[in-house]
Amino acid sequence: MLLQDRNQFLTKINNEGKVRRSTESETLGKARVMNFEDLEKARAERVVKEAAKEAKKAAKEAEEGAKEVKKLATAQVEHEIAPQPWRAPVSLNRSEAGSRGLGVLLLFD
Repeated sequence: MLLQDRNQFLTKINNEGKVRRSTESETLGKARVMNFEDLEKARAERVVKEAAKEAKKAAKEAEEGAKEVKKLATAQVEHEIAPQPWRAPVSLNRSEAGSRGLGVLLLFD
């Protein structure tokens, strides 16, 4: 019975340690003694700062997406508007066309 109580006590302590080690720590300010009001103020400032950072990141991603859409639209319009390059027909004489003397028509870009 004594051994079982000891094991339960050690398990309880170990579980508390696991929770403490797995919890991510947050730096709320300088290394100084802070009262509860200072901690709450620091947490609120941190939330505002992180929200601003996320908003800036979202705006940047939206801007990059808009640039990509504009680039694709411009490329598509240029592709539709741009004339096809002129192709000059070139024929080879009989000696270049092969042993049968076939006329070959080549198109070069």
